[in-house]
Amino acid sequence: MSLIDQLPPAQHAMARARALDQWFQVRPEGAAEWVLSQPAGEGRTALITSAARQLAWRTGADETARKFFSQLPSADRATAREVLRSIQVPGNEKQALERQQTLLRTLEGQ
Repeated sequence: MSLIDQLPPAQHAMARARALDQWFQVRPEGAAEWVLSQPAGEGRTALITSAARQLAWRTGADETARKFFSQLPSADRATAREVLRSIQVPGNEKQALERQQTLLRTLEGQ
């Protein structure tokens, strides 16, 4: 039984998201691999959303992000694409904007 499972059920999703965010801070490759290994369903969709946000902003994890997005099954690509398109990147954040565009191209198979 995990620590998250010991919490009240209403707190599971938030606790899982916070743990995943911390994992992405420390070891983004491992976190991305774990997300990809999760079974289909609502929980996976929430994890894909969180992972897409984390990887879109994580400097120094560009290769991990490209690998993650390229390995997403088509069913998850729409979720990731929606997340990436929803991120508002200020015009003066050229590097972040370029990263966002690169990841979108990866999702579209270019």
